[in-house]
Amino acid sequence: MNEQKVKELVLAAGAEYHFSGDIVVNHVETFAKKLIELTMRECAEIFGQEETSRYEVDGNWIAKTIKQYFGIGVEE
Repeated sequence: MNEQKVKELVLAAGAEYHFSGDIVVNHVETFAKKLIELTMRECAEIFGQEETSRYEVDGNWIAKTIKQYFGIGVEE
């Protein structure tokens, strides 16, 4: 998984870093909603880019592209 991208989204959603290196979330429901929104916006942006746009796209291609972007299931 792309840890840097995950950290960026988590912090953008309102989490905070503490000196110990822990990530702390104060309002879990608000944080979760914001994190989901940011993640979906990232996904939408991926497919809105001209170089990845296609007239006909199958679900497997979309899933593979999202996984690659976020580094999910990709060997490092």
